[in-house]
Amino acid sequence: MAGDNRSAGDAPLEARARPNIFSIPAGVPFLETLAEAIRHDRLGLELDTSRPEALATLTIYVPTRRAARGLAAELLRQSGSKALILPRLVPLGDPGEAEMQDLMSQDLMGQMPDMQAVSADPLPINALSRQLLLARQIQRASQAQDMGLADQGASGGSFAASTLGSAFRLAGDLAAILDAMQAEDVPYDRLLTLDAARFDELWQLTARFLAILGEHWPAILAERGEVDPVLWRNRLLAAQASRLETRVSGGPVLVAGSTGSMPATARLMSAVSRLRRSAVVLPDLDLDMSEADWSALSATAMRAPDRLASHPQAQLLKLLQVMVASRADVRVVLPSTGTPHRAAQAARRQLVHEALRAADTSEAWQTLPQRVPVAVTGLAMAGVRILEAPDERLEGLAVALAIKHALHEPGRTVALVTPDRGLAERVA
Repeated sequence: MAGDNRSAGDAPLEARARPNIFSIPAGVPFLETLAEAIRHDRLGLELDTSRPEALATLTIYVPTRRAARGLAAELLRQSGSKALILPRLVPLGDPGEAEMQDLMSQDLMGQMPDMQAVSADPLPINALSRQLLLARQIQRASQAQDMGLADQGASGGSFAASTLGSAFRLAGDLAAILDAMQAEDVPYDRLLTLDAARFDELWQLTARFLAILGEHWPAILAERGEVDPVLWRNRLLAAQASRLETRVSGGPVLVAGSTGSMPATARLMSAVSRLRRSAVVLPDLDLDMSEADWSALSATAMRAPDRLASHPQAQLLKLLQVMVASRADVRVVLPSTGTPHRAAQAARRQLVHEALRAADTSEAWQTLPQRVPVAVTGLAMAGVRILEAPDERLEGLAVALAIKHALHEPGRTVALVTPDRGLAERVA
């Protein structure tokens, strides 16, 4: 294990007085714009990209493995060469990703002064092992306490989790709940205090189902000397944020594309934003929203956060609060060559902003014709078509034909965005 190379007189690097935060607006190719900004040093990273090894000193945190692959490909494309020394690309997403485990562990092992405590932490439990262990607990609880845990069948009937197969399926749902809880820093024992007595029997069964975690799971993990994957990732991110805040040397760090939806990620982004030679790039923070509307959004978040959970800017607002930053600290990054249809994109953003107003400011819709001229609405909706299909089959066929027609034109790309998984399957 690498030792600490600091001398007694070393002091942490001087932090920025203001956070170094950027935003790439919707309608602009994110990875292409990000790669260009990195190569031309427009993010304050102080990179000398004329040197072929310069990118190797940079660490970039991105949301997923797919984003890491896409950014690597875009950096290579823009370099115009067949080979390139890439930066370290670390996905923040799936807790079981081997890339994150290796990169984060190596970084911490080599550079954290108090690495002995971190290296002594339990390792994450294997996903399949966890599901099998949870299934066994569900099966035992169902048999011993007659909990009546139900697995809904395709016909709408139900049956108790008396077999390993049905318990295994329920264990998958339980594991997903566990990951979601730990991503939000919710402790196990909160599940023991769920009060479902005033609800019907189904909710009471659900409460006892969830109590399995609080009653048995922590002891099982302690006996095995393991922790849940998301908890392990949170500890690594916390250790990484601590190291960055106290480091005395090191290369630039960039966090790009994340909204900081998990508290551990938000704290890491906050640390990075104030480091010298480091930056945070957000995806489409709304800098055009009026200050009054933003204040109303913030007030709703403080008073009734559940009402704001579905708003597209809610998570970015919460992230700025964690970073102790305001929209005035955020700068826009655009491609140097400009963007086609920029006026239409601006008009659409304005229209979407109006449609997605927080409920507390929805009375402004009454003055929409005065504030958004017809010409702007026409420009925003140019090229937009509405199709009302008589049934699901024809709906899928129409979308498939539209995609096929568009792809016949050289250089065009198509994306299908839908919450309807059935529609996506019919089109595919």
